[in-house]
Amino acid sequence: MRRRRAWSVVGVAPLLLLCCASLAAGAAMPSATAREATGAPPVRLAALSCPTAIICVAFGTDANGAPIFFRTTDGAAAWTPQAVPAGTPTSYPREGLSCATAAQCLAFVTGERNGIASVLYTAFIETTDGGSKWTTRPVDNFGGSNATDPTCAAPVGCYVIRDISSLIRSTDGGARWKAVPGSGWPPPACGGCSSAGFDDLSCVHASTTCFAVGRNAATAFEFGTTSHAGARLDRTTLLSNVRGRGGYLVSCASVHSCMVVNLFSSRVLTTSDAGARWVSRSLPTSVDAVHALSCGTTNECVALVHERTHRGLLLAATTRNDGLSWAIAAVSPAPFPLWTASISCPNATRCYVDGPAATPDGSVYVRVGPNARWVRSAVS
Repeated sequence: MRRRRAWSVVGVAPLLLLCCASLAAGAAMPSATAREATGAPPVRLAALSCPTAIICVAFGTDANGAPIFFRTTDGAAAWTPQAVPAGTPTSYPREGLSCATAAQCLAFVTGERNGIASVLYTAFIETTDGGSKWTTRPVDNFGGSNATDPTCAAPVGCYVIRDISSLIRSTDGGARWKAVPGSGWPPPACGGCSSAGFDDLSCVHASTTCFAVGRNAATAFEFGTTSHAGARLDRTTLLSNVRGRGGYLVSCASVHSCMVVNLFSSRVLTTSDAGARWVSRSLPTSVDAVHALSCGTTNECVALVHERTHRGLLLAATTRNDGLSWAIAAVSPAPFPLWTASISCPNATRCYVDGPAATPDGSVYVRVGPNARWVRSAVS
């Protein structure tokens, strides 16, 4: 889970040394299921959101490109397919999903509609009853792939970063979107002449508080938080000496504690006071790309990464001491390192992973317990 007043950098610690556990022993990848052995095409999963430790929703497409949702209420032991409304775009180049509660989820899609391949349509798909009914709301001229996945707060209120520098909010399941007051930072990008913009958002579970991270025109780190029950966004931090190539990911386990990682470097930033002070730490130096980040507690976070020393594997880097040290374990084969993955850790005990990088198709990987192996759950 993609995103202050200016201040002098006080309380940012020097880069700290960290220990890194070796790749977990015995992390053999699961074999093909009987379904795959018969040649039946699996679903392709693209997004995942787990509002509780045992309830998760996975979103993707079937072999024909038609949208499909799956839901588990028993920690991925079994998955139940859920119907998608007629008229929902198919053959998606983009999907996203965020569940603020066990009942309320919002999905984001772009794709073809009514067989018109030359035009991409954007739609939001909402449920308020745990998936018994999904409602599709097409949004004209929304921007398609120029919008990020939705990030939803409880009880209502979902956010999307549009065109890099515009933060917008919906309180009616994606039917209408309005610019968020106070989100006029960073300054708008100008057709590629500036890297300024919002990078990622994170909404705290069971809270109206969300946090945004971005970069200004000089690529300096900027951070902000929502106020007025989520209706406004205020910049609370500008770190002029912190710059990030490729952008940041943020995950916040509480209204005070957040972790920020850089996509293409080992830098890690943590705060325990909603961004007033930051500590700079590091992922293992072997990590060369970060796919996703999820913090189940205020000091335990998991980043999905690739390493130069373990090509062909999607790895999970886990910290239990706020980024001071990390343990690396294999999640799944990953023959295409640039493909994306999604992670959701609803608490310190359980984490779930899916997405194109988590192969084979139709796979959700589950870890139960901080030192457990990742186990494949086939969604069908």
